[in-house]
Amino acid sequence: MKWRAEWNPKPISSSELKDIEQEIMRIEEKLANAETEAAEESVRAFNAIRGRNEPVSVFRDYGGAMSRTELALRMSQPEPVRSENVTRAELIELIRRVQDPEYAADALIDREAEKAEVSGFAGGSGENEADLAQVSAEDRTAFLQEFYLERLTANVCMPDVSDLIFWGDLEAEEIADRVLAYAPTELPPSHGRSAMRNRIGIPQGR
Repeated sequence: MKWRAEWNPKPISSSELKDIEQEIMRIEEKLANAETEAAEESVRAFNAIRGRNEPVSVFRDYGGAMSRTELALRMSQPEPVRSENVTRAELIELIRRVQDPEYAADALIDREAEKAEVSGFAGGSGENEADLAQVSAEDRTAFLQEFYLERLTANVCMPDVSDLIFWGDLEAEEIADRVLAYAPTELPPSHGRSAMRNRIGIPQGR
């Protein structure tokens, strides 16, 4: 199976990662000092530069869920877009990478090795490459899990697909089949009008 290039993390240099962490700290300080408007403006500028769509609350509340480094890694990647003609095999692979981020890291390293290129996640240290030697394994695997979960969520119509991964005991193939079988419930076109008429007391047929 050919893996889609847009489903790989964008390489990020260690200096860029540090810059993102510092910007996160500046936003945190504004929030801590009740500089709400300034914080909101900083978040808007941050999102515009990084291709993200994060609310201010992420910068205020992330501490209980992740480290600043993990958040910076997440923010280094643009928001995912829906890909066309995603196959069952591709969904299975995405799900596997969410289920097992260590497997995802190995797959990424293997891909870079096959290309005979050194990427940040393969331990590169060139001027324009990410040197993640100082990033903990915990931050790295958590980042990869969230990265692939975002790509999966963007490419399926089933809401809360993560529940099947984290709250069930299903194989990747079973989850993919449930996702592909899912069909959103669509109300008849007249339902909304009838419900509104009933609510405001307008007789039907008028």
